[in-house]
Amino acid sequence: MTDTTSDAGSYLDFGCPRCGHAARDEYETLDPMSPTNWRCDRCARMFNVLLFECATCATETVFVAMIAAEQPPPVDLLCPSCHRGVLDHEEVADSF
Repeated sequence: MTDTTSDAGSYLDFGCPRCGHAARDEYETLDPMSPTNWRCDRCARMFNVLLFECATCATETVFVAMIAAEQPPPVDLLCPSCHRGVLDHEEVADSF
């Protein structure tokens, strides 16, 4: 699994977990906390992308996996910027 942090105002960049080809969400098509299938432009194979925004510092991070079932549960996600859980306490209680 690969994660890539994005700076505010920039595109979300991530790589295909199969061939490593760089991909970019230029049109902001990814919905936060919703696993999305993405097709690689190089190898044409599908992979899964999960975007989350940290509830504490608002950093956006992308996780990629071969399939959605390999994505980590939202309660386990840690922000690479502030190292806190990406969900606030209310969201964690609702996820159980």
